[in-house]
Amino acid sequence: MILLHNLKSVFHVLIIFQCLFFSAYLFSKQYRKRLSDIILGAFLLDIALVELGGVLLHFIDLRRFLVARLPHFLYLDFPFSFLAAPLLYSYVLWMTRPGRHD
Repeated sequence: MILLHNLKSVFHVLIIFQCLFFSAYLFSKQYRKRLSDIILGAFLLDIALVELGGVLLHFIDLRRFLVARLPHFLYLDFPFSFLAAPLLYSYVLWMTRPGRHD
C-alpha cells in the first residue's frame, strides 16, 4: 500500500511539472502567439493547481502543518476544479471556429 501511495504522489508531481512547463512555454512564446495559446496555458495552470491539491492530500506531514497554520489553504484547489471545463470548452470553441486559417 505504501508503494501505491508513493506512486500516486510521483504521478501528481509529474503532472504538475508538465503542466507548468508547457504553460510557461505557451505564455512565453514570441512567434505567432494566439488567444488559443493563452486559453490552453490557463487550462494547464488550472490543472496544475488542482493536482497540487492532490499532492497535499498525499503528504501527511505537510497536510498536518497546513491544517495547524493555514487551514483554508487545503481548499485552494476547489474553485479551480470548476474552472477546467469552461477553459477547455473555450479552447475547443476557438480552435474549431469557422474561418480559422493557420
